[in-house]
Amino acid sequence: MSGGRPPFIGVGFQKCGSTSLFALAVAGTGIGWPKKPLHGGKELHGVPGYTRPKAAHRRRYLRQLGAGNRAEFTPNYAYKPSNLFSLDSWFPNVKFLLVVRNPIDRFFSALDHGKGDSVVEPGTSDAQAFEASYSGSSNNSWV
Repeated sequence: MSGGRPPFIGVGFQKCGSTSLFALAVAGTGIGWPKKPLHGGKELHGVPGYTRPKAAHRRRYLRQLGAGNRAEFTPNYAYKPSNLFSLDSWFPNVKFLLVVRNPIDRFFSALDHGKGDSVVEPGTSDAQAFEASYSGSSNNSWV
């Protein structure tokens, strides 16, 4: 990493395989995972909003990324394109990796994820979980 610039920044959507893609991208390349990621993984959420000056955001991002040849992959950047413009202005010509997935596959992956995290009660059918997530009777905003 020259001058505190990540070799790439991953972008995508939840449940699209970003963790697997990131692991493949860094395997055997000498690129490391972030030093201080959020949620204990690959994500920095480096541009949460401009409550601080832009220079302060960039310094915080670089501290979280860490020294050396490190990259990060935050799927939520795709939901707010202004984040990508900020990252591009901080690191001109940085490579962005975009991962997408069939929306129906994402939906069922999210249901399975919710069942594993006890967001959806075990034994709940996919149809019942879908109905609950859109009926207002549940906090399943992840679906």
